[in-house]
Amino acid sequence: MIKISLIMVGSINGRSTGDAAVAAQDWASKEDQRHFAGVLKKARLIVMGSKTYQVARQSIVWMPGQKRIVLTRTPEKYQEESLPGKLEFRNIT
Repeated sequence: MIKISLIMVGSINGRSTGDAAVAAQDWASKEDQRHFAGVLKKARLIVMGSKTYQVARQSIVWMPGQKRIVLTRTPEKYQEESLPGKLEFRNIT
């Protein structure tokens, strides 16, 4: 059975992003951060946008058997960061 989950941090006014200079982990509650980390730790496939990747790239914890796909209009921009089977950049437009 496949289980698909969508997890995001949203503000009280319904926004999914804040100031570009402020990462979501800086304004998410500690409880939300723990929950998010727990879900990520168990996931086999994580799909994220390029802006999320840019903010999170330094803090990504690589788990065995886990793959990440970053959706971007410019996958060639990330060619040097690509890790086959582990970290891929895709344009799905």
